[in-house]
Amino acid sequence: MQELLRHVPNMFLLNAERRLDSDIVSDPSDEVELRRALRFDEPKRINDLVVRSREIALSQALSAAGKWISAQAVQGANRGSTNVHGVYVNVLRHLVAPAKKNQAGTDLAHPEMLLTSLTEIESKSAQLAKYELTAELSTSDFRRALQATAKTKRQIAANLLKPYLDSLQGRLAALEPVYRVVDDFVTIVNGFLYDKSLSFGFSSGFQIKNKRGDELGPRLLSSGEQQLLLLFCYALVSRDKPSVFIIDEPEISLNVKWQRKLVQSLLDITKGSRIQFILASHSMELIAQHRGRVVKLESRDG
Repeated sequence: MQELLRHVPNMFLLNAERRLDSDIVSDPSDEVELRRALRFDEPKRINDLVVRSREIALSQALSAAGKWISAQAVQGANRGSTNVHGVYVNVLRHLVAPAKKNQAGTDLAHPEMLLTSLTEIESKSAQLAKYELTAELSTSDFRRALQATAKTKRQIAANLLKPYLDSLQGRLAALEPVYRVVDDFVTIVNGFLYDKSLSFGFSSGFQIKNKRGDELGPRLLSSGEQQLLLLFCYALVSRDKPSVFIIDEPEISLNVKWQRKLVQSLLDITKGSRIQFILASHSMELIAQHRGRVVKLESRDG
């Protein structure tokens, strides 16, 4: 049964009313505020309830996406710890291995190569720190040691630093995949937003802020922005398992420019995963760039 579950795809349906249904999507009506309004006949218009339901759905989607990224980061950190362990195991094996003839000097670390490694480590840690996936690392002290005037001091510093730098590179490499996914996601979403931007931090999750830096809740987003974020978030969290998204009239609430970008953006967010999108649309703007995958539906009755 577990093996079957691994291969059965998650199904998502985004209907024309902009409601996303799936077994893994929380029902917005489960929220206390919405249940109270429905059960106790609090004086709210139906339209207000629909609007609030969409806001709650988007909050749930952003939370789910943030938790998914955090879980991926933890897995990456665990892989990084394994990489560090392997580095020091190799160091110990080298120390206890019997010396071989003509080996003297062949295993010495090269200060010039380590300086290049420091540049890469500093650059990569700065990228990862953007999303709080790691702390930004300063390597200035290491550089000074590797650039010492005395050659013997440079060599001693290089031999001491090499295992540590190898372990750092292993840790950063393990976090690279989740960084790429997060950075692509944030960049794609921000390509749709105007006068506001989406950001992510490991400690804070996803946040949307205006140009003044004020945080914006879902209710302050347009219906089109809400729809895109809802869809993109669940596309992101579905990367781990085969999934099928069925989207009815995705062009609703989307301007022409967004329609042109939608399909490719979904494909970019889910690249490398086993996710399929089935769209029913009347929009030529949406399908024009993907004509080879379009199937025309016609009534048998003419």
